[in-house]
Amino acid sequence: MEEAQIWAKKVELPAFMGTDPIGWIARAEKFFEVQEIPSFHKLQYAFMSMEGVAMHWFYIWSQET
Repeated sequence: MEEAQIWAKKVELPAFMGTDPIGWIARAEKFFEVQEIPSFHKLQYAFMSMEGVAMHWFYIWSQET
């Protein structure tokens, strides 16, 4: 009898460049669910995935609030 093999795709939080925010949020929420990321870490993960103008905007926003 052959052993069952489980194939899993590596799931990564996609980079956010500032375009298609709704699509990115949907993929990010799925990432958080699959990886079982606690709510209090989600913002840190989101910030680390931002690139370009999105990262600059978020940094400025977080400093002001």
